[in-house]
Amino acid sequence: MTDEGNESKKPLTRNEILKGNNGSKAYQLPSGKTVLAAYLSLGMVQEIEKSVEHSAEGDKEHLLAQKVVEWMLRESDKSDYLSFSSEDRYRLIEIAVEEWGCEDEYERLTDINVPEVRFYQAVRLQEKELAKLLSESARAISINISSIIEPLRDLQIELATSLKEMLDQSSQVDGISEILSALDTRIMDQVGDIYRFQPPILDIAEEIAKIQSSSVVSTQKSILESVGGTISSYQTLMKDILPVERFAVLPDSVRYFPTIEMHNTSIVAAHIVDETSYETQYDVIAPETTELSSWLESLDPSFPNMLHGAEQTIYSQNPDHFRHFASSHRELSTHVLHLLAPDIDVKQWTKDPNHYDKDGKPFRSTRLKYIARNHNNSTFVDFLVKDFENQMALLNADEHRQKQEYTDQELLALHRRFLGMLGFLREIVSSHS
Repeated sequence: MTDEGNESKKPLTRNEILKGNNGSKAYQLPSGKTVLAAYLSLGMVQEIEKSVEHSAEGDKEHLLAQKVVEWMLRESDKSDYLSFSSEDRYRLIEIAVEEWGCEDEYERLTDINVPEVRFYQAVRLQEKELAKLLSESARAISINISSIIEPLRDLQIELATSLKEMLDQSSQVDGISEILSALDTRIMDQVGDIYRFQPPILDIAEEIAKIQSSSVVSTQKSILESVGGTISSYQTLMKDILPVERFAVLPDSVRYFPTIEMHNTSIVAAHIVDETSYETQYDVIAPETTELSSWLESLDPSFPNMLHGAEQTIYSQNPDHFRHFASSHRELSTHVLHLLAPDIDVKQWTKDPNHYDKDGKPFRSTRLKYIARNHNNSTFVDFLVKDFENQMALLNADEHRQKQEYTDQELLALHRRFLGMLGFLREIVSSHS
């Protein structure tokens, strides 16, 4: 994920559009009261705008400010905007300006004396610049990611050619003993699976190339960038391992599981990007729950219960269960990652300052590199890092999607994608245990 830093929030940057929930901030009002200001996202403010757009002129400005502030104070004991004093309300508007990131626009409107009206106009001003930014970004994403489409088609053809050559060789009497001595049936099955798992990967790559309008929202942009980077890394890895003699000696974690991961990612990302109803044209491939739970329990006895709790959020009737779904899955993945790559072990493994944050904690990518340290394959490690970051992007898409209308089937697909990622980590660890 990108770092926000201390940069001022001018016209909304991509990082600001996509920023996640960084937790509530405490502010003291002129009256001495303390409130908690939760983050404001693009989708939230746009939904509030829609709810007041048919209000009478002169009212909508006040209603927008009131509803935005009340949503911002959703984690405070007191959130009724009108119950605050005029002095406190003025300060709350300033906090909303800061949280939403329209300080520049707000400062340009000093001729407007009513803070609610000034806030409303600042939001509208910023939206014009935001629309332009999204349009330009969408075009840039399309140009950058469409460049991977042809190589990906080439990869699929190359896979098919490799498979055909292997089958042709095995059908020749003179060469059959040599081939069978190097390739057992399981390896042949894996090559066949890799070929069969390509269609959804190609589908999402082609879908990315089609999206060239300003209608691409921030969540879609985040997913497209993440998937595009993962596909590119996957392509590089597969070109590295495709030679038959190399493929045969590599562990399953390197030669087989990356394709399963890319297959699963493509299926889930396609539905998030399209925002269409979930259809089971392709199945997300996940490990057996019993085996995965046993492995998790061997790491920490509490992990199976955490996994079960994360799954239960799919069917929860809580109106906020979308956010709980994302946070519970992220929490478990963080615990697993920290246990497989403890701070003390990672610090003994690498002293490179670029592997740590300003507090001396290993970056998530550093922990993943530590977990895969024994594989000694840079293209594989690069894919692992991008694949895990993509998993996080998919979970963040659940939390930040503007219209929270996921079906249970879609959440189950996201959950199975998460199980696949855990299975991938288990395979990496066990292949060198």
